[in-house]
Amino acid sequence: MATGFLIYFLKFLERGKILRKGDKTVKKFLVTALLSLIAIGTVNAQLTATAQVGVTVTVSSVNSITLSQSGGSLTFDPATGQTNTIQFNTTYNLDGTATSIKLYSWFSTPAAALATSNNNNISSSQIAATFMTSGVSSSSGVPCNQAPGIGSGVVDGGACAAALLNNQSLNGGPITSSGGGSIATTYSLAILNYGPSLKLAAGAYTGTLNVMAFAS
Repeated sequence: MATGFLIYFLKFLERGKILRKGDKTVKKFLVTALLSLIAIGTVNAQLTATAQVGVTVTVSSVNSITLSQSGGSLTFDPATGQTNTIQFNTTYNLDGTATSIKLYSWFSTPAAALATSNNNNISSSQIAATFMTSGVSSSSGVPCNQAPGIGSGVVDGGACAAALLNNQSLNGGPITSSGGGSIATTYSLAILNYGPSLKLAAGAYTGTLNVMAFAS
């Protein structure tokens, strides 16, 4: 493009008799001057860059564990001394520092886990939990008078057997999850030794089973 412009410019000068055809020295000077101007323009058009700046990019996701329940309340059948089955769902998102996840259940008042208005009480030691976490753990027949000693509101002497939901050996290493994991546990209660020799006195028995999942 620059060469074409030079040829055109020289012919323009010759046609206008500003430049004689045989004047090679003047032509050479003009060509050199024009090329120099074009080169200067090219240099001036080059980009001037700043120093490189680095920006730190971060994202934080905290350890979390939540518990939900489906299936409604637990209701004892007076004919069998057993309740219906419900399900607990434990959802977690952990960073790998926890070595196990367990489900704890307990009665706050062991001597009167279930009570009537007439003080006909059923103690927690007369009740057992039956649970199953598929492929991990199960239990039945263990009285709810355990003392796990973990604190956090779990009442020693009123706790049922703890349900193991996950641990390092089952997980093949630290318990982590990409975007979170979920564990389902079926759960029911039974009155121990319930039968002809042990029947409930008439009355409406009520109580509260407390349940919490722990990652530690």
